[in-house]
Amino acid sequence: MKQMGITDREWADLKCSIEAGKAPVGTFLVGGPSEAMTREAQALLLAASHPNYHVRYFLCSNRGVFRTPCFFSVANEQMQPERLDAFEFLQEKQPGRERCLQLKVEELERAALHDSSLSQMIVIEYLLPPVKLDLSFTLHILRSALSRRIPIIMLYHQQNPASTVQSTLPTGSKIEDIVSLLYLCGGRVRELDWQKLVAHLPEAYDQFIASRRDGTDTWICYANRLTTEEAENIYQTMDQGRRHQLARHALHVLQHCTGYPLLTIASETGDLEAMLSVYSRQAIEATISEPEGLIRYYERLRHVAQMACDNNVSGAAYTLAQLAYLLLDDMQAVQVYRRLHGVLPDAIDLRTRFAFWITLGLALATLAHPEAWEYAAECFQLGKECLKKLDQRSGARAKLDLIGVVNGEALVAYKQHQYEKAQKLVEFVLAHIKDTTNNFRIHVLTNLGDVLLRSPAGREAALERYGEALLLSTRVVRKLQSRSTLEQVLPYRQRAALKLGNILIELERYEESIQILERLLRDFAKVTGRIWIEERYTQMVLKAKLTLAQAYLKAGQERMAALCYWSILRYPCWLDVAVLRDVATRLCACRPALHELLRRRIERIVSEQEMIMADVMQIQEIFTEARYSLQHEMVA
Repeated sequence: MKQMGITDREWADLKCSIEAGKAPVGTFLVGGPSEAMTREAQALLLAASHPNYHVRYFLCSNRGVFRTPCFFSVANEQMQPERLDAFEFLQEKQPGRERCLQLKVEELERAALHDSSLSQMIVIEYLLPPVKLDLSFTLHILRSALSRRIPIIMLYHQQNPASTVQSTLPTGSKIEDIVSLLYLCGGRVRELDWQKLVAHLPEAYDQFIASRRDGTDTWICYANRLTTEEAENIYQTMDQGRRHQLARHALHVLQHCTGYPLLTIASETGDLEAMLSVYSRQAIEATISEPEGLIRYYERLRHVAQMACDNNVSGAAYTLAQLAYLLLDDMQAVQVYRRLHGVLPDAIDLRTRFAFWITLGLALATLAHPEAWEYAAECFQLGKECLKKLDQRSGARAKLDLIGVVNGEALVAYKQHQYEKAQKLVEFVLAHIKDTTNNFRIHVLTNLGDVLLRSPAGREAALERYGEALLLSTRVVRKLQSRSTLEQVLPYRQRAALKLGNILIELERYEESIQILERLLRDFAKVTGRIWIEERYTQMVLKAKLTLAQAYLKAGQERMAALCYWSILRYPCWLDVAVLRDVATRLCACRPALHELLRRRIERIVSEQEMIMADVMQIQEIFTEARYSLQHEMVA
């Protein structure tokens, strides 16, 4: 990574190469006083409009709850308001923060690495030190295959003590309203939407509001870092009535636009009808990666509903707020359990109660804390009590719900080393899962193998169950023969194949282990890129190749083991340096007579990854320190 200031010769040279359509591959961090950085960013995007380029531009421009991740796009959709239903929320599998940005990075990798007709370039601008999710996105970009193949330019606005920009906005001015509207919308607004939000711009507004042209789109944002820092305080100190008025106006204009924090904006209206008018699946998806905004919405909605004596909405909002807390981090499950004390609002129906307790129980059961397992067992018991009262449903639905509870109880028993109890529970699940998905059946069979491995029956019994799980996954793949099916079944297939392969190695049945693992890796080759492996598959492929290499070595096939290790080194993205060094050492041990040129290439691969990881650490330190400094200044 190259660090430079906007007055450095290196920056001038880089701009010239961009204007010529020949930007060099690499990572560049460019810093400078905010007002000057705004001009440089505008000029860079103009230069990058060169026909040879396809530029991906991301702007980090807000903090607080009114924000959307910099990688979210904006689109117009005819969103229909949906009923506030905690049960529907529970039925939908909500992606976590990391998964949202992981999908975006994979999309960028596919676009950049598959389309060679245009030169790709990524520009990320930071009006403020990035918040946690935007920083994580930056680090993912740097660790991905993108950093080895295209230019990545990061523009960082630094504080400027000598700034001549007006430090405070006139109280009660039109400018104050405009900056507050921009703050409500996440700090960036598409120009077409901005024209609807703000009919008339006052004089001198360009001291506070600027624009960026990204290809065919123009974005409105803050003009400098100082305005960005003050925007939150400007809005928060505004009269409540005025805040409500601005939020209602923004909501009315943007109600069909995804990519803005609509639910968080709605939480500021203080109006029950307005808050419910934008509640939809699309609005949830736009907010879910920043759960603080979702929590704020549900908690404000509960308060407004209580004032309106609407117990149904109030109860649903309270329950949904607890679920939103689970999206913050894993340990929130413990806090939610302690906060509830086993009690949900009376207005919540039995079906939703059951789904809630099972969801919370599973979140607790997956934690590595004995106390959480006790809480999980209590949640599953509460779920069972709900099931007993749900006596007017079809037998199939009731059976599936019971299977869900028992499967959770089996996980708790296994974690508490109660293997005999866990075996009985898993066998019960296995005997009643004819109507479930194949993936769940593969999962349960593998679980039973895990339990049997720790029972008196031992390896032979576990081997049989792992084999059944793998055979079922093979039948699923052969029967449906689609990429999407393979992507869905692969995590379950890989888990069963690895466990089976390891036991076969222990039993000295090396050839069988090799056949199973080679077939698994052929399946991975069908869904991964030829020149890179997506992050979600990296660890799965790594474990499979390491186990396969071990089987080759045990079978006396050193050359095949060396090829396996070499195939790991060819795809270093997402792997830690320690892992690469260990693999390199194993490779050299397999082939002591390895040619010197190949040894140098191996060392170069590891060294390049070391440099990339050093860049990642440096960027993380720079922005983390800057964010803490900003927080301390705000407190002071």
